[in-house]
Amino acid sequence: MATLAGGIVNAILDPLFIFGFNWNVEGAAAASVVARFAVFYFSFVPLVKVHQLLSRPSFDSVRRDTKVMLAIAIPAIITNTATPIGNAIVTTAIAQYGEDFVAGFAVIGRITPVCFAFIFALSGAVGPIIGQNFGAAK
Repeated sequence: MATLAGGIVNAILDPLFIFGFNWNVEGAAAASVVARFAVFYFSFVPLVKVHQLLSRPSFDSVRRDTKVMLAIAIPAIITNTATPIGNAIVTTAIAQYGEDFVAGFAVIGRITPVCFAFIFALSGAVGPIIGQNFGAAK
């Protein structure tokens, strides 16, 4: 519902800001910002009012949970930063040959996910499939 609310807000405000106020691209950006606040509002209010999921954390619970969270977060952070860091290194190496080579590398970077979409999707689906079969003892 929150995502739908954000989409509705964006759909209403985009034409108003772009054409009505004649803000052009800035209007689209402003509408998107307002839509993000709508998504936040429609996500946060039910957590607080309906489910009472907001409370002040205690120091002991934070200390106790930090080790478990970092055991998951640190590998995820490294995984998510490896590709951009690698691309920065390769782009720096390619840049010495000129702008045309950097542009070509950028095009290849956009085409690669399309060409390998099946393999990328398969790697994301293998974990749940294995987990389901392991849980079913198959």
